[in-house]
Amino acid sequence: MFFAGALAGVIGEALNRKRILVVQLLVMTATSATLCALALFGQVRVWHIILAGAVNGTVWASELAVRRRMIGEVVAPESGHRRNCLRFDDHSIARVLGPLAGGVVFEVLGLAGAYFVALLLYLAASIAVIGLDFRQEKRRLRIRRIAADIAEGAAVARHNPAILAVVVVSIIMNMFAFSYSALIAPLGIDRFGVSPTLVGALAGRRAARRRSPAASPCRPAGCG
Repeated sequence: MFFAGALAGVIGEALNRKRILVVQLLVMTATSATLCALALFGQVRVWHIILAGAVNGTVWASELAVRRRMIGEVVAPESGHRRNCLRFDDHSIARVLGPLAGGVVFEVLGLAGAYFVALLLYLAASIAVIGLDFRQEKRRLRIRRIAADIAEGAAVARHNPAILAVVVVSIIMNMFAFSYSALIAPLGIDRFGVSPTLVGALAGRRAARRRSPAASPCRPAGCG
């Protein structure tokens, strides 16, 4: 996201965001299918998972510029606050229940089964997006202008203290604050010897503590 996010934003302004999102989901469907097949035949290796993670991470670099931007474009302007509430709440719920569900699936179905479930979810999301009625005012994509557009965005952030603060805090959080999440699984399994389900519960509890109800933007308006 740090290296490809700005580029994804420029491309998302020029190309159809719906098509970009569908391609994203199909790419992640393909990576899940590949890992599922490798795991099923006992051929999966650590470097396979790392490579798939790098591919999916590159794809998700455009998540802010594509999917979240589309949320604001497919909903009526007067429903903006409810839209933000729903997006915040479903994201928070998913961060709490997702790790637990993932741990259960991994423990019950194994690695191949977990990737098969991911394959089905990405495929279902692709079908849902394909049926979405979405229109976009596109800008002409000029390869030579990409660097200039990124520089223009950086200049705006530099001269706006609020935007600059958000950008700086986002960089710090993504580079340093979230990396400890990767330690939950090895600590839970190797140090404490708990099951994948309990590792998922621990990860979900961490997400719940980090996103307390008081932090939700929906609460002041009473739409929680």
